[in-house]
Amino acid sequence: MKTTTIQVMGLLALSSAGVTAAGGDFMQKLSDKVTFTAHGNFVAGVSSGEAADLATHGHDPNQDRSIQGIDFGLSLRANDYVEGFINGNLFLDAEDKMDTEWEEGFLKLKNLPGGFELRGGRYLNRLGTQNNVHLHGWRFVDADLATGLFLGEDGLRTEGVELSWVKPYDYGNFILSGSYGNALEHVHEEDHSGHSEAEETTEKSFFNGELLTLRAQFGYNADDFNYHTVGLNYATGENGFGRDSELFSVDYQYQWRENGLEAGGKEWLAGVEYMQRDVEWVDEMIPSLQGETSQKSVMVKVGHTFADDWNLTARYGRIQGVTDGSFVTDERRRLSLALTHSYTLSDQWNGYARLQYNHDELQSNDSEDSLWLQLGVSFGAKGVSEVR
Repeated sequence: MKTTTIQVMGLLALSSAGVTAAGGDFMQKLSDKVTFTAHGNFVAGVSSGEAADLATHGHDPNQDRSIQGIDFGLSLRANDYVEGFINGNLFLDAEDKMDTEWEEGFLKLKNLPGGFELRGGRYLNRLGTQNNVHLHGWRFVDADLATGLFLGEDGLRTEGVELSWVKPYDYGNFILSGSYGNALEHVHEEDHSGHSEAEETTEKSFFNGELLTLRAQFGYNADDFNYHTVGLNYATGENGFGRDSELFSVDYQYQWRENGLEAGGKEWLAGVEYMQRDVEWVDEMIPSLQGETSQKSVMVKVGHTFADDWNLTARYGRIQGVTDGSFVTDERRRLSLALTHSYTLSDQWNGYARLQYNHDELQSNDSEDSLWLQLGVSFGAKGVSEVR
C-alpha cells in the first residue's frame, strides 16, 4: 500500500510539472483539462491531556506539533461528460513517523440521459455533512466526533461504483446517490497492543467489507440570500466483527449570505446532524456470546462570517457510551470554538490561520482542554474546485 501511494504521489508531482513546464499545443490543451492542486495543513497547540488520546480521526492533531496533511491532487475535466480525480496525502502519525495514503482516485461520467451521474474507483462516500470533505475544507482543526468514531479513522471510503440522480428545479435541487462496493479498512502502521476494550470495540464496529450507502439531499433556496439543505443517509454492510452494521442519519443546514450568490459579505450558518448505528457483534473469546447494539450521536454547529475573511464557528458533539456484553464504547462530548482568518496571496495561492479551543468530556467524567493553532496553505487556480 505504501509503495503504491508513493508512486501515485510521484505521478501527481510529475504530471503537474509536465503540464506547467512543457510547451506545445498538446500540453496547452492538456493543461486546460487537467488542474493540479496542493494543500498543506500544519498544527501546533497545548492540551491538558494527551493529544493522541483525544483524537478520533486520522487527521486530528495527535501531538503538540504535527503535519496534519500535505495533499496533492489532479482533477480531470475532459469534456462535458467525463471528469476524474486522484489525490495522495502524507502526514505525521502519532508515533511521529511520516505516513502516506492514497485517498481517492475515480472517474466520473456526468450529464447522462435522465440527469444521472456515475463514478467509479476509490472515493469518499457521500454520507452526512463532512465525510466527503477533505481536510483543507473542514471548518475546524479536527473532525466531528461521529466522522471518526462511527465512520472510521479515515472516514468512510469505498472502492466501487456510485450512481447519482440530480434533479434541478426553480428553487434548488434534489440529489439521490447510491454507492456499492467494498469499504476500505484502516491500514496505517500503528501499535494497537495498548488499546482499551472500548477502542478495540470502536475499530471492529467500522464498516470494512461489502458496503451499500444511500444519500438523499434536498436543497431549497428560499431566495438569493437564504438556503436550506436536508440530507437523509443510510449505510449497511460488513463490520470488523465479521457481522453486519447499519447506520441511519439525518442532517439539516441553514445558510444566509449577505451578498447572495456573489462572493464576500457577511454570512450565518447553522446546522444539526443526528446519527444512529446498529452493530452486530461477537465476543472474540466466546464466539457464542453475540448481540446487536444501538449507539447514537448528535452534533450542532453555528457560524458567523462577521467581516471579510473572518469567521467564528462553534460546535457541540456527543457520542453515546454503550456497555452491552463485550460491546463497550466510551461516551464522548466535545465543545469547540474556532476563529478562522482566510487570506489570498495570488490567483493561485491562498490559505488560512485558525485558532481553536476544545473542551472534551470523557467517559470517566474527566475533562480536558486544548488550544490549537492551525495553518493551511493551498495552491490551485482561483475559482477552480476539485472534481467531486
